[in-house]
Amino acid sequence: MELVVLSLGSNRGDRRTHIQEMVRRLSAILEPPVKQSRLMATEPVGVVSPDWFLNVLVSGMWKGTAQELLASCQSIEQELGRVRLKQGDPRTADIDILLFGSQMIQTPELVVPHPEIVNRRFCLTGLAQIDASIAVPGLNTTVQQLVEEMPELVRRQGIRFMSGK
Repeated sequence: MELVVLSLGSNRGDRRTHIQEMVRRLSAILEPPVKQSRLMATEPVGVVSPDWFLNVLVSGMWKGTAQELLASCQSIEQELGRVRLKQGDPRTADIDILLFGSQMIQTPELVVPHPEIVNRRFCLTGLAQIDASIAVPGLNTTVQQLVEEMPELVRRQGIRFMSGK
């Protein structure tokens, strides 16, 4: 089994309900311990949208392959109304695999560690809340070190912590 960390996001429709449903469905397929970061409202980065995202990170143990996890995540997204027209479109459900144990994966469908981890404040913040001592494969550093060395441009990205889960 591998420790996996997933990023969940929604910036369309009832964002909080979409996040809660993604957490519920992922908690049913991940092995314990399942942990999650605080719920965050985050400024859109790299997408053209006036709507802030709601984001949360979830970690747990996974028995299968990374490709099987990707398929499960995409199935959950689709069941929650995700339509993939073009990159950057608003979405009801977005699940990204940030980390898959100590593996480094590079296929046309999946790159792990997720290449945007270091460019997204909510990813670094959420990872630190789950476990700041996690080593990020390929970067020869821990989440804590990445947070401490976060570039100013990333540090300025808007985040508001939300009440509840």
